[in-house]
Amino acid sequence: MLYSDSFKRLVAECYEKNIYIGWGNPSSKILLIGKEGSDESSVDHKLNAEYWEADIKNGVTKNYKSNFPDLSVGSTWRKYQKLNDYIYQSEVKKPGEFDFLERIFTTEMNIQPSKNTNKAVKGNSFKENIAIRKTTFLNTEFIQSFPVIVLACWNYIQNTGEGKEREIDNIFGVTLAAEKYVLSKSGKKKYPFFLHYDSTGKRLVIHCYQLSGAIPNALLEEIGKVIREHIRKNGMLLQSE
Repeated sequence: MLYSDSFKRLVAECYEKNIYIGWGNPSSKILLIGKEGSDESSVDHKLNAEYWEADIKNGVTKNYKSNFPDLSVGSTWRKYQKLNDYIYQSEVKKPGEFDFLERIFTTEMNIQPSKNTNKAVKGNSFKENIAIRKTTFLNTEFIQSFPVIVLACWNYIQNTGEGKEREIDNIFGVTLAAEKYVLSKSGKKKYPFFLHYDSTGKRLVIHCYQLSGAIPNALLEEIGKVIREHIRKNGMLLQSE
């Protein structure tokens, strides 16, 4: 596999500064940005960069098909896998089987792992760390190269009001185009997601809730449909084709 120069530069910089990069296929069309990882023991981000340095040196990528039968139904990875399957209209996987990392690249808005959001936001320098992530990592050439970005981190990034508060518009060079939503099975709760496009219409940024917990399959299905149609419309082959 050929790695882009922008990714190689990012890996080198993140190794030097102990910055978390992410997991998945760096040549994919889709970037998924979550809130933070849940493994609180994973704080040495150089290990993540070393993983990529080794792959770049050897010109290979790992086999991302994995099996984690013990993950809960509401786990983030289960939701990511379902979203992947809706985008690519993949066959239903066996329980615990995952291959979404072959087609999607994932990272986090907050690089400090935490078991839950409430604990994360109370952490030392939370706001400062998020702000730095937005002004540096998200503005790198590699991150900016994705035609589809899903900000599944809800209140960790703002796009309300004017000026600095329109972080999504300012960081990704897009404007809000539409608000969509699905309802819970009971019909009592809305799950919104927002669509943003750049001036060419080729970049799509979706802003939504964190994809974990009680997020309904209907939300994943609708987001998957939007992404699939966007990729097809812009002449980008799906990796399953």
